[in-house]
Order: sequence, then C-alpha cells, then structure tokens
Amino acid sequence: MSIEKNHPYVVGISGASGVIISKKIVDALLAKNLEVVTIFSNASKLVWDQELSSSYQTDILEWSEYPNYTNYAVGDLTAPIASGSYHTNGMIIVPCSMNSVASLANGITNNLLLRSADVCLKERRPLTIIPRETPLHAIHLSNLTKLATMGATIMPTDPPFYLGLQKTDEIVDYFVGKVLIQLGIETELPEQFRYLGK
Repeated sequence: MSIEKNHPYVVGISGASGVIISKKIVDALLAKNLEVVTIFSNASKLVWDQELSSSYQTDILEWSEYPNYTNYAVGDLTAPIASGSYHTNGMIIVPCSMNSVASLANGITNNLLLRSADVCLKERRPLTIIPRETPLHAIHLSNLTKLATMGATIMPTDPPFYLGLQKTDEIVDYFVGKVLIQLGIETELPEQFRYLGK
C-alpha cells in the first residue's frame, strides 16, 4: 500500500493497560508531520489517567496544537473515518482490549473505534492490533486468529530481552519503532535497537 501524507493514520485506544505505547505512537507520528486521528474508548480515558502523569484531556490539548491532528469521540459514527469512502493509511488499536478484539472479530461495530477498524478490514487497509492480556484462553486466541485471517497484523508487546534494555522507556521506544516499520513509515529500527550479533 502506498503511503500518502494527506491521509491520516487512525490510532484507536481501548481500555487496556499500556497507554504509554499509545501516547508515544501518536507523538512519533505527529513528529513526522503525518496526519493523525485518535479515538479514545470511555474505559481508555480511565486507564490513561491512572497510568500516565498527564491526563488524556491534557494530551489531546497538546496534540491539538498540531494542524495535522484530529480527535473524534468514540460515539461519533458520523465522523468521516466511519466510511470506506474516506481514505486512511490504516489503523492501529493500541492497546487493544480483549473486549475490542472479540467485538471486531465477530462483526460488532457499535462505536467509532470498532467501525473504523472494520472499515480497514473490509477495504483491505492495514490494521495493526496490539493486544494487552495474559494469559490468553482459547476464545481470545480464536478471536485473534480470526482477525489475522481477515488481514489484521497482531503485535504483542514482547520485550526484546536479547538487547539488554534496562528502562521501560527504552522498551516502549523499541516497540514504537517496530510499529512504524509495520506501518511502512520506517524501514529499520534505530541503531540502538538493532541486534548486531554477539
């Protein structure tokens, strides 16, 4: 898929742990002057305020200083990203709760986050799902398999232990780099995150 700078990347944020990854992905996309749309689920706002030092309202206000940033309410099914006729460069759901995984895998798209992801699937646009749950039972695995079969990329947040990273921020930055490669924005990881052998 060709990447077009005037078409947005959609970042869906559902109610699971790991919203620091969401924040850093949005920061990275905006820093590259790419169009970004965010959708916060209601539960994600609670997690955001619990896990981060800033509130989700504060971060939305800061991102809104970029002309290439838009946020839509999760209940706004009139937003352009709810339609397949509105082109995007794809979508990331990060973190993706098992509730969102189950809904999407079974065609339940009753909010803008799920509808936007469903549009990516039906239009064959990139959809990257970053699930946050452990352990996983058979239904979780079945739903993730369904989504992978439909064309979604499943990216668990596995730390690169072989790199010997010591800080949480380093591990998150490594993972953000992997996401940017998956989206076709970057072609390789920063040098400090590459395995060069022993």
